[in-house]
Amino acid sequence: MIRPARFADTPSILALIGEMHERSVYAGVDTVDGKVARSIVVQSVQRHGLLKDGGASAFVAEQDNEIVGFIIGVLDRLYHIGHRLMATDLLFYAGTKAGPRDFVGLFDAFEAWAESVPGIAEIKPGITDAIDEPERLAKFYERRGYRRCGAIFQRSIER
Repeated sequence: MIRPARFADTPSILALIGEMHERSVYAGVDTVDGKVARSIVVQSVQRHGLLKDGGASAFVAEQDNEIVGFIIGVLDRLYHIGHRLMATDLLFYAGTKAGPRDFVGLFDAFEAWAESVPGIAEIKPGITDAIDEPERLAKFYERRGYRRCGAIFQRSIER
């Protein structure tokens, strides 16, 4: 079942953030700042449904009373300086206990929320190569009518 996240879901979402981090390329590079992660989750739940700049969405996938995935979306001004808005996913993770329907359901909830925002101009889901195969996710988005719109480059700093 996909539903809006509640404050009581915060510990479960934080546990999934920990699982996500351990599966990522950053597991040996850095650790999760629990205070920051908690703040992001709590603020997203608090701002869920706010349909203006700074608004957020927070949805969870639940199976047998266990949270198995989540998506947090945010609203920002178009290109950060426009009058209209864009929606993007800040954190999106379907855990190891989640199934394909959980993943799709989470994205459907995020997308429906974004489409409901007055003045929305774009929905920009992101892809990272930190976990799993980015091309698999790219094909999912393309099947849903999204197109590639640039790239992000990275250069790691070793210290």
